[in-house]
Amino acid sequence: MAEDDSHPTRFTEQYSTDDVRAVFDEIPGPALIAADVRDELGCSRDTARNKLGELHAEGVVETREKGRVTLWWLAEEANQ
Repeated sequence: MAEDDSHPTRFTEQYSTDDVRAVFDEIPGPALIAADVRDELGCSRDTARNKLGELHAEGVVETREKGRVTLWWLAEEANQ
């Protein structure tokens, strides 16, 4: 997160869930991985995973883990 100039101890959100949601429109295929979000937005892997987790909690994306790989795809409702 970027530092807010008005309060040195406060931080502003640099990447929104809308930014992450837009990555699904940029990446070909039905699913993506956190590295796709990281590469597209230039954020950290942790930020990508956290934002994808927020979208999952909101019901916007679905997820499946297999070994060390986590796939993320838009929920049916988000595609309509």
